Amino acid sequence: MSQDQWTVSVVSTADILDLRMSVLRDGTPSKDPRYPQDDDPDAVHLGIFDADALVATSTWLDRPWPHEESHFAVQLRGMAVAKTHQSRGIGGILLGA
Repeated sequence: MSQDQWTVSVVSTADILDLRMSVLRDGTPSKDPRYPQDDDPDAVHLGIFDADALVATSTWLDRPWPHEESHFAVQLRGMAVAKTHQSRGIGGILLGA
């Protein structure tokens, strides 16, 4: 699939956990791919699918700006691209979404 054929979708926390586990926790003793903020009302989970398989994900959270709490920033958490799909520009598509 070429880069212009990837589509970013909003997905659920449940949709992303297996991919996070296989990419972000591979080789670690951790068995929990969740973050405490995953179910925050402002959490947005994005995903990219290849056919029916989720191949990339990122989680975005609204957070107070540390230097000025009246301003907000966006925090990126749990970005993962399946090993079979790395080095294809898919992560960049998530960052630009």
